Amino acid sequence: MKIDLFKPRSNKRCIREAFCAYIDNLPEIFRRMWLPALLYAVFMAATLYLRIPNKALHDWGASSPITSFIIQTVIYLLMIFVSFVFAGGFFRLFNDKRLTWNLWRYAKVACVLLVVALLLASITSILAKNIPSPLSFPSPLSFPSPDWLTLALSIGGIALLLTISVVMLLPFAYAIPKYMLNEKDKLKSIFQNYKIGLRQVGGLFVTTLILSLIFGAIMFIIAMPVYIIVLAQTFSQLGALQGDDLGIPAYFPYLVFGVLVIFSFILTFAMIYSNMVYVFIYGSTTSKEYEIKQMEKYHETD
Repeated sequence: MKIDLFKPRSNKRCIREAFCAYIDNLPEIFRRMWLPALLYAVFMAATLYLRIPNKALHDWGASSPITSFIIQTVIYLLMIFVSFVFAGGFFRLFNDKRLTWNLWRYAKVACVLLVVALLLASITSILAKNIPSPLSFPSPLSFPSPDWLTLALSIGGIALLLTISVVMLLPFAYAIPKYMLNEKDKLKSIFQNYKIGLRQVGGLFVTTLILSLIFGAIMFIIAMPVYIIVLAQTFSQLGALQGDDLGIPAYFPYLVFGVLVIFSFILTFAMIYSNMVYVFIYGSTTSKEYEIKQMEKYHETD
């Protein structure tokens, strides 16, 4: 795609221009991304379907636990691999490298993110142990009544820890596109670029919040049929597990899976747009950093 990434923009303008670029290039995006998106949607639907109660699968899993474990493990591993393929295909839209090149490069990024996420989770869990759990307080209707100040501090402390963890991950929204779109960058450059992203963390946080609100509202409406069908499947299967009649047609599980695939496919293209916003922010930030360096050089020679 021919997009002018490298020019100064506000984050609001990045959201708007990314949307315009997405709409203008949608035929090309669909042509190049439909297969990775479909694979991602199928395996996402499969992982979601495995979490929905199903008497037939439950009975089969109980009779063949080892086979069930192996099949589920394979599905989850393939889901991870397909997510890498999807990410590689996305960055291929901008750098025109081979899919295998992007796939291997993103796999290294994913390993870095996994280590950082585990480290943050460990630190957060250690700190959270010193905060009383809200679940440990008695019900507001029971006696004695809970210490509301302590309860509020408990919930606030946990929310603060989670917010800090998310904020610490946000600079990667700049560092990862820069690494993926610059062939000469080494893996360690992610941490160098993380510092630049850290200076933009306020804008990244606001942008992420805006995107979350927009897509949350849109997906809530689009996903309404999914909620209805999944709830019908869940209640009927829970009843069947307790000995009641199933009460739904024999084709209903296939319908549920098909609806999940369609919804996941739509979701993948929404994800492409949201990722494009961060690519635009990377281009804008890089342009601003270049202008700052040029100004510094100018003042040094002046």
